[in-house]
Order: sequence, then structure tokens, then C-alpha cells
Amino acid sequence: MSCYETSGLPLDHISESIGIGSDIHGVAFEEESTQYLWVSNQTTDELYRIDLEPTGIEGSSSSAATSVTLCCDHNPFQNSVLLQGSGFSGHAVLEIFDIYGRKILSERFTESYLWDAESAFIGAYFARVSDSSGNSAFIRLIKI
Repeated sequence: MSCYETSGLPLDHISESIGIGSDIHGVAFEEESTQYLWVSNQTTDELYRIDLEPTGIEGSSSSAATSVTLCCDHNPFQNSVLLQGSGFSGHAVLEIFDIYGRKILSERFTESYLWDAESAFIGAYFARVSDSSGNSAFIRLIKI
């Protein structure tokens, strides 16, 4: 089995960027971490370790890192979940991805967002909030 490590790939471009297409199987987060996502391709017998944390902005003149947080009111959840964040600039965007890395929601984010997931399938999701300053945070969500 071949193993590849990637860094800084946007989730909605994973399959394009590393060429795994629709043959994604066995998607899982690394234990006790939402920074690394493991994706396998059973057709080609390849395994990918994807680093979800941002690598920073080159040429940034600020020496102090901005602290951002993202949390939810309850997890696992059934029909809806309240996502809350702090430290993001006024131009923040919430994106929610399914376990295959497909973006299923993209909305403006201002400190909180109530995701009505009643029509979403049971399973694992992950949410990313990012802003125009390059700050981002992830959280793993489980719908039961």
C-alpha cells in the first residue's frame, strides 16, 4: 500500500488535488485529533494522510498569531447543532463537509450558526470556519 501525506489542501479540492476521485473509502480522523484526515483508495491501494490545519500566510507582517475557537452546543447531535466561534474577522465563512470531503453547506459566519441538519444523513461531518485574514478552525460533528 502506498501512503501520501498532504498539507494545506482545501477539503473541497482533495479528490482533484491528489487524484483519488470518487474511489474514496475508509475515511477517518486520526485518534484524538481533527487535524489529520485519513482517506484510502481501495481501487489503487493507496492511503492519504491529509493535514487540515492551515499552514499560515506567507509574507504576513504580523508576528502575533490570532487565536480562534470553534465549538458546538452538543455532539453527537440529532436534528440540529449550534456552532459557536470567536476570534474570526467580520468576513468569516462556515463550510460543512461530509465524510467524503464534499462541501454540503457554505454560509456567512458571525459568532454562531444553527445548522438544521434534519435532512442530512446520519454520520460524521466536519465544519470549518475561515476568515479573510487566513484564520481557520475545524470541528468534527457526529449526527445520530
